[in-house]
Parts: sequence; C-alpha cells; structure tokens
Amino acid sequence: MALNKGRCAWVTSVGLALSMALVGCSGSTEVDSTPTPSTPTPSVSATLTPTPSPAPTPSTASEQAAVDTVVSYLEVLDKLGSDPESDLNELNTVATGQALAQWQHDLMQYRVQGWRKVGRQVPAFVGSTPGSSASQWFVKMCIDISEVDLLDATGTSVKSPDSPSRVLTEFQVDHQLANDTWYVATDEVKETC
Repeated sequence: MALNKGRCAWVTSVGLALSMALVGCSGSTEVDSTPTPSTPTPSVSATLTPTPSPAPTPSTASEQAAVDTVVSYLEVLDKLGSDPESDLNELNTVATGQALAQWQHDLMQYRVQGWRKVGRQVPAFVGSTPGSSASQWFVKMCIDISEVDLLDATGTSVKSPDSPSRVLTEFQVDHQLANDTWYVATDEVKETC
C-alpha cells in the first residue's frame, strides 16, 4: 500500500508530539507545591522585505558613452520606423557595419510594404564588457517592447502574438577615432528577460 508523502509527514509529526506528551507524563508522582510564576514571553514578529539590488551603472566615461549610443540608436530606430517620410540617412549617425546594413534593409522593406511602427522601445542597462580595445564595448540591455507594434497599411497589426514583451539584446559599440563618435556595429537578441 502506497502512502501519500504529506500524510506520512503528518503521521510522523503527530507520533512525535504524542511520544513527547507521554514522556512528560511519566516519571515522579511528586507534585511541586511551589507555584512558578508565569511570565509572559514577548513575541517578536518580523517581516523581511527583500531589498532590490541596485541597477548596474556604467563605471567609466567610455562605457557610459557606449550605453548612451545604444539608447540613441534605439530612439533613431523608433523614429525611422514610425515615420515613413523620415530620412533613412539618420541611421548613419548611430550605426555602422552589420547593424547599419540590417536596419537600412528592414526599414526600406517596411516602407515598401506600407508598414509603420508604433510605440517605443524602453531599454534598461544590464551590464557591459570591454571589447578587444578601449574603443569597443559589448553592452547588454533588457528592452521592453510590450508597447511596440508594427502595423500594415490598413492599420492592422503584423506583430506575432507570440512575441515576447522583453528581450535581452547585446550591442557591439565601437568608437571611431576619426570623428570621435560611437556607433552600434551589431545588435543581437539573446533571449527574453
């Protein structure tokens, strides 16, 4: 016969309490005639409130510049995606390499299909690591995209209903010494956050 684990624990604790009661009842039959004063024991009730960990912050000027560049990059993508009349060359001010090529292609496809983006991405800095030189950072952001949608020419959403509301994205950010400007070179969604 199989016993439920919860029932076994209950039987064990009742058995333990019963044996302690029996031990307390056995022994001497003498009664102590001196009454012992009953002193109330103060009870202390403490509720532990978890203290949230402080949000990470960039620790160097170059790291802060890289993080600021990612924020600007996301703002430009929001602007260009929401206004089909905006100048796609503005992307050149915040992106280079793979990120530039990918978003030029994607934004042009949006415009050809009559799509436009509504809402804005809300990034939260997660952390960063230095790259292979002082001119490079890998920045991780948790991006809230729950209020972002992509609408077709009729105003109907083309966003997948299975889309996550927050994504962890890693950005490679490079500093170009020639014009003393930081650019997002790559962006890669890693997972949800």
